Amino acid sequence: MSKLRTLMLAVLVLCLAVGCGQPGDHGGQTKPTAAPTSPVVLELVGPTGTKTLTMDELKALPVEEGWSGYKNSVGRITLPERYKGVSMEYLCSLVGGLTPERAVEMVGADGYFMTLSYKEAMEGKLVTYDPGTGKEIQFNEPLKTIIAFEREGQPLPAASDGALRFAAISARNNQLIDGHWTVKWLAKLVLKEATRDWTLHLEGQIVEEMSKSTFESGATPCCHRRIWTDEQGGIWAGIPLWHLIGRIDDDITHQAGGFNDGIAKLGYTVELVAADGYSVTFDSSRVRYNNNLIVVNTLDEKPLEDKYFPLRLVGSDVQKKDAIAQITSIILHLPKGVPLPTAVIPAPGAPMPTLPPSSSAPTLVIRGNVEKELTFSMAELKAMAIDLETEHPIEGMGKYSGARIHELLQKAGAKPGIKFAVLVSGDGARTSMPFGLLDGCADCLAGFSYDGRLLSVMPTMDCYFWIKDLVAIELD
Repeated sequence: MSKLRTLMLAVLVLCLAVGCGQPGDHGGQTKPTAAPTSPVVLELVGPTGTKTLTMDELKALPVEEGWSGYKNSVGRITLPERYKGVSMEYLCSLVGGLTPERAVEMVGADGYFMTLSYKEAMEGKLVTYDPGTGKEIQFNEPLKTIIAFEREGQPLPAASDGALRFAAISARNNQLIDGHWTVKWLAKLVLKEATRDWTLHLEGQIVEEMSKSTFESGATPCCHRRIWTDEQGGIWAGIPLWHLIGRIDDDITHQAGGFNDGIAKLGYTVELVAADGYSVTFDSSRVRYNNNLIVVNTLDEKPLEDKYFPLRLVGSDVQKKDAIAQITSIILHLPKGVPLPTAVIPAPGAPMPTLPPSSSAPTLVIRGNVEKELTFSMAELKAMAIDLETEHPIEGMGKYSGARIHELLQKAGAKPGIKFAVLVSGDGARTSMPFGLLDGCADCLAGFSYDGRLLSVMPTMDCYFWIKDLVAIELD
């Protein structure tokens, strides 16, 4: 009996040690779980299908390393730093490869995108600048395009760059590229059919043969993009004529003070010339800061059809006699025999010159899934205004004044379950963002712009969300 008791006691101790459960419950132990999977950081789409990569998978691919810097649209220089990543050529090869008949679209998680041609992506044929002077240079060394995941030996800062960003690297720290190319929060590469190439001849105090890719970079939401909606609902997008003039009216081509207002006040004419030689002419007084004369390159996000290709003039200020398409040249006829004023480069944060006033007093509407739709007048917004010094992602530090958007949303009474907020500009452009990101931003403002309109001031956020001519916020 003592032996039996000893055996039963041993069995009991064993059960307590390892657990005795019901059949099929693995002896009372926790069921094994699948190892957590790493998140996807990059999606590749091409003719052979779709491929996704985690960060570990991306880092396991052949790696390139070199120097890259950039110059943004207001002339601010970010000096070259060492980047590490995977070449665009290799990544494209995983989904069919980049050929001269294809282009690659780089898409950021925030919706910002840029498209590289075969030569730009595979041969590094990008406009380059001297890091010391910011002047455009002819760069004769190899330039390789990569999707970078490290800078100076460290992961990219998630808040400002995301996990991945585009870079064009060289062996030495002696070049900058245009900041428009440096897509941040990069999430997807899409191979697509290349569109026809073209150039725009610009002639004034200086001459420029503007490439299609340079025009496209200037027509992005983070740069000079303006849209116009026709009576049929077609959305035309491009660059206001006055911004293009600013590239050739003096030697300051693309930064704060790029448009020489002194020369415009002195007076000149602007001639737009079509492929067949037909032309139209505008006085500088009409063109000056006029966002309703737009040189467009797309209709509903597609290249223009042959009767308009490559560029057309549209906008609410375009009259029947002004209509012109197939634009190939823009020529600035400057006054002769008189000294021309030099450009005035504003200090960081200084207001721009006064633009033509809005046709109506600006208001801001909060609508959608709210307890009550509200329309705030400029006077009401100014009564709630605070002053804020913050950094614009392209233009740098600046001083802003406006009403906190969070307080405006509270007054309208946002209903439960809202997922998205849509920022609407006066030209009809709509930018969607997570509602929580906007509602949780303590210092996001409905700010007062230099042209008497409103703009969204979005600290720490990408320029994609800094909306000019803000007229409504819709909650969905």
